[in-house]
Amino acid sequence: MTESNWRAHKIKMNNYYKNLPRKYMGSGALFSDTDGKILVVKPTYKDHWEIPGGVVEQNESPLFTCLREVKEELNITISGVRLLLVD
Repeated sequence: MTESNWRAHKIKMNNYYKNLPRKYMGSGALFSDTDGKILVVKPTYKDHWEIPGGVVEQNESPLFTCLREVKEELNITISGVRLLLVD
């Protein structure tokens, strides 16, 4: 990579990072059945299984993110839930 290409890349990356949300959080839902089995999903854009969830967007609470992501990923609306854990 030439020096001018490196500078252009660095500027591009700096602009990218400046536009990211200032908080870096994720939120997910943990579903289990009476046998203790856990629901996991296989996103098309990842190579592993995980619980439904995603990135907390700007001005969004972790609980709202969880509800939104469950709707987006599973097409179900959940209610009467509570925030279980913050880490």
